[in-house]
Amino acid sequence: MIEQKTIKEAELELKDKLRNRINLEKIKQFVDRYYGISIDKNTRKDEYIRARTMYYFLSREYTSKGLSDIGCILDKDHATVLHNLKNNHVFYIKHDEEYKNGLASFHDYLIKYVDMLDSEVEHKHDLDVKAIKESVLYIENTKLREELAIVKTEYDILSRNAKISSVLSNIVNKIPENKLPLVVERLEAMVKML
Repeated sequence: MIEQKTIKEAELELKDKLRNRINLEKIKQFVDRYYGISIDKNTRKDEYIRARTMYYFLSREYTSKGLSDIGCILDKDHATVLHNLKNNHVFYIKHDEEYKNGLASFHDYLIKYVDMLDSEVEHKHDLDVKAIKESVLYIENTKLREELAIVKTEYDILSRNAKISSVLSNIVNKIPENKLPLVVERLEAMVKML
């Protein structure tokens, strides 16, 4: 009989498969490309802090490197890495969709990257290019889905408003023309009371 795995067990198994298959420099390159900046720039601007936090988190999750090694690439110490992981990461996970999409995109990128490594493609440089292109397409697809959801919501609102307009138009068309000023006056009074 085939043993059924729980979702959690499958996630842990996948995480074990992916762990230590990518180095810190590749994670940094992914984050740099995702945000369109260089995260080793010494600044406290929020976009850089967010990007560095993503790098710290991904490095901690997908490598067995220590906090000092993770921070060393960006010329930061272990305390900075730890602070970002404990404070900023938690905040961004709760409040920043772009950050969450980036984490999901990296996971997708890494799965594809490891699959390509396992299939022993001849040109290792092409692996990065292909995996990053697929990752960018995933990000764009996610953004387009979000935009589509917004457009659908706006359409639904316009559709409801059109139905209300139609109902009101039918009512107004039934009012005799000599009574129209009286109806308008009473409607205005009712609106003021709201």
